[in-house]
Amino acid sequence: MTASESATVTRLCPTCRATGPVTDDTVCTLWTENGATIEQFRAADCADYLAQHARPQTNLM
Repeated sequence: MTASESATVTRLCPTCRATGPVTDDTVCTLWTENGATIEQFRAADCADYLAQHARPQTNLM
């Protein structure tokens, strides 16, 4: 591996234990950590995933 390449590490969600590949029932989140790309699979209805990506509702009226 060269300096321009990064390793990819796959992690399963510790809450829902979803596995890949991504389907209609799973999502994959990606981030970089210590030079490695981390991909984590989650169930689309995983409570941790929903809590992390919940958007506050705003009243537009």
